[in-house]
Amino acid sequence: MKDVKEMSFEEYRNTCIEEMTAALRPDEELDVCTISKLNRGELEGIRLKKIGSEYGATLYFNDLYKDKVEPWIVMEWLRSANADVKEYIKNPTIDEIAEKAYFRMCNKERNKGMLKNSITLYYPELGDVVLYAVYPAVETKTQTGTIRLTTNQMQDLGVTESIMVELKERMIQNTAKLVEVRPLKEVLEELSGVMYVEESPFIVAKSEKTMASAFVKPIMKQFKKNVFVIPSSTMELLFIYEDETMGRSTEELKQLIKDVNENVVEDDIFLSNNLYLYNAETEKITTV
Repeated sequence: MKDVKEMSFEEYRNTCIEEMTAALRPDEELDVCTISKLNRGELEGIRLKKIGSEYGATLYFNDLYKDKVEPWIVMEWLRSANADVKEYIKNPTIDEIAEKAYFRMCNKERNKGMLKNSITLYYPELGDVVLYAVYPAVETKTQTGTIRLTTNQMQDLGVTESIMVELKERMIQNTAKLVEVRPLKEVLEELSGVMYVEESPFIVAKSEKTMASAFVKPIMKQFKKNVFVIPSSTMELLFIYEDETMGRSTEELKQLIKDVNENVVEDDIFLSNNLYLYNAETEKITTV
């Protein structure tokens, strides 16, 4: 067999499918699928699942080929991921969606395909940021995997326009419960175990459990005075009070966001180059 380092993408893809199919156990099956990934468009993946199951661990040929991963290793990775799963939630009911679904945030322009049939929450004042609904469908020992909720799913469940309004409100409340707003200094100390003497004016909103959105009103209403909102990534937002910017102008803050996005933030978690201002009196967000 040709060395994987010498294979074209098509050769690698076909070899993976052939070798992994030959190595399947009696209760396993492979599913080659196309999945819309955040900020990356549509990727072709390979999914290992139990026969009769709708879900299973998935890896993407694009990433595997880039790293030249041997097919047998791909199979072991997928089996290991499946072994870590405690439960798959196949088709949530309306009540389950109301109880557990929440919003994530993403860049609207970079995810047009994914957002076409998604359940979304869009505020024009957020510019290129949009919120989309997900449901925690896979529980493992270390993390929660989600499925994106779609308009097709809602139609199958008989969700009317009025019910959808109620569901979105519940999702907003669920999102707020997942997000923690804390001084950045505390978060850095907790992560590094190092005591920071210098106070930071920045406040961070993030979720330990998932990439929940902090652009929902229950989160923003915690601030009792005007605050700039910095879209750090799809995983967190940074806040700095309008009167505590350490002498930085709004133009300097906007340039800082752009520089960090270009040089530090990984492409698949990019959110926006915009700077936002939350007015605590009017409870409105505007793009600066």
